[in-house]
Amino acid sequence: MKTKLAVSKEKYFQKLIANKKQATEKFSLEIIELDEKSCYKALIENRVDAGLISPFGFAKCLEKGDYSLVSGPILAAEGYTEIATLFYKENAFDLKSCGTFDTDSFISKIAKIILTEKYGLDIQFFKDENNKTDILKKYDIALMFEKSSEKDISQDLSEEWFDSYEIPLILGLWVVRSEEYPENIKEIINYLIEDNLNNETEVVEKISKSTRVEKSKGKLIWKWNEEFRAVLEDIFEILYYYQFIYDIHDIVVI
Repeated sequence: MKTKLAVSKEKYFQKLIANKKQATEKFSLEIIELDEKSCYKALIENRVDAGLISPFGFAKCLEKGDYSLVSGPILAAEGYTEIATLFYKENAFDLKSCGTFDTDSFISKIAKIILTEKYGLDIQFFKDENNKTDILKKYDIALMFEKSSEKDISQDLSEEWFDSYEIPLILGLWVVRSEEYPENIKEIINYLIEDNLNNETEVVEKISKSTRVEKSKGKLIWKWNEEFRAVLEDIFEILYYYQFIYDIHDIVVI
């Protein structure tokens, strides 16, 4: 019987499943790439053996039963990372609306938290799968999975998060049911990750030499360590404070 894995199909997870073709043959896997909500629901409904999901997805699983985090490959963003960007309409001063690909996503929730916590804005989010230019014709803000250019009025989302909370933003981790999971799950997820990927990769803002502005810097972190337990607990606390989740459960790591 094949081992089934659900993976949120956000492009920033691709390095964590870069060897999916080889892995499906080596381990007899079926890898299903889904939108974020469908991914954690597949795990809750026992349709897959493991899922690569966001902290929000993990929290939703914990509301339904006993689930564990698998130590190994993860994705966390610290500081400036170009993972997601808030773009602002030019000359928009009374900000009320944001267009984005998925209003239910973890990234959308983080954006709403930042805009509320740091800037005191009450922003309504709207689903819009158009490009940045078209979204900004309709809304005050566009939340996109792309980096900005020098001409944009923008903010790097993970940089704003780190500036507000001084902790990395965990984006994805592997989760299994606590009482039933593939015995070789760690071998599988370590095989899936991109070859020779360092535990951390530096990200430096690219700006022209004539611009007299200090470059923003950050890093992407690809490996779990025990320090992340406290980070994840803090993220759960923040999600709970804003009532995106309704309970906070203990974190079990295998």
